[in-house]
Amino acid sequence: MAASLQAAAALQNVPYHEYQHSVFDRNLGYTDGDMGCAQGHYTVPTGAGLGVEPREEIFRYVVKA
Repeated sequence: MAASLQAAAALQNVPYHEYQHSVFDRNLGYTDGDMGCAQGHYTVPTGAGLGVEPREEIFRYVVKA
């Protein structure tokens, strides 16, 4: 998500970026940063690298067989 927003923001003539609420909103919970979407406009993440960091909790996820 962060990578595609960064790429779209860097390119000329890219007036739209697809918004998938079932993916974008849920995945925001797994990252720390200022990336977002409100009122039809994206906030391109401004942190280092891609602009977001994974939350520590995702590294503690355990799959039970």
